[in-house]
Amino acid sequence: MSIVKINTIDKITISNILPQVDSILVQIISRDISRKIEISDKDRETINLKPALEGGVTWNKDNIEKTEVEIEFTNSEIHMIQEQISKLDKSKNIKLYQLDTVLKFQDVKNQDEKKDDKKANS
Repeated sequence: MSIVKINTIDKITISNILPQVDSILVQIISRDISRKIEISDKDRETINLKPALEGGVTWNKDNIEKTEVEIEFTNSEIHMIQEQISKLDKSKNIKLYQLDTVLKFQDVKNQDEKKDDKKANS
């Protein structure tokens, strides 16, 4: 388990990188992540999140920090997000708006790895 502080744009990014088609197990993990990162009406209003004319969404970045929350992800969820990020990176498909989220999750270690690191450094 890992606790990660994310904002509404992180939620959008994570939602956009989750696999749309895969095995039952992968889709169960994706569904669990999606439930954790649902965007509230309050957050939509805070950043003025709305559909863009050309597709996608637009937002006001000035209030992004106000939408930050801490979310606890399982090791499997962290692994899936990191795996999707790795695939995007290898195919050179990281978009600029995704970069902060990508960097945030790239270095997340699950709690078991943190304990192992502490033991090794003791």
